[in-house]
Amino acid sequence: MPSPTTDLVRSYLKEIGRYPLLLSKRLQMLGLCSR
Repeated sequence: MPSPTTDLVRSYLKEIGRYPLLLSKRLQMLGLCSR
């Protein structure tokens, strides 16, 4: 039986893993707009 803390950590890591992708996409869009 998984404890709620590990569940939280798992979802937290998922969000963190998703973040760099969003950031890089946003940076690319900003770079294209500034050109």
